[in-house]
Amino acid sequence: MAYGTFAELARKAYVEEGFALSGGAGKRATVSSVLVHPDALPAFRELSTRKSQLLLEEYHSWLSNHEVSPEDESSVQPCYVAVGIYYSDYPGTGEE
Repeated sequence: MAYGTFAELARKAYVEEGFALSGGAGKRATVSSVLVHPDALPAFRELSTRKSQLLLEEYHSWLSNHEVSPEDESSVQPCYVAVGIYYSDYPGTGEE
C-alpha cells in the first residue's frame, strides 16, 4: 500500500505540540492515528482505560495532597484544576 507524504506522517501517532504545563490554563495534548487496524481497537480500548484510570488516580492523589489547608483558608485563594481524558474511535479512510 503506497502512502503520500501526509499519509506517511499520519501513520505515526501525532502528539500535539505545546503541552508544556508552564504558561497557564487550557493546555491540551492529543495522540491520534487515522490508520489503526480495526482488529486492534479492543486491545487499545483496554490499554487506554487501564492506563487512564491509573493516571487519574495519581492526579487525584497529588491534588488531594496539595489542597488549601484549613489553617490557610482565610489567607489563600484556592484554584480550580481539572484534567480530563477522552477516547473516541470511528471508521476512517486513512486520510484526514
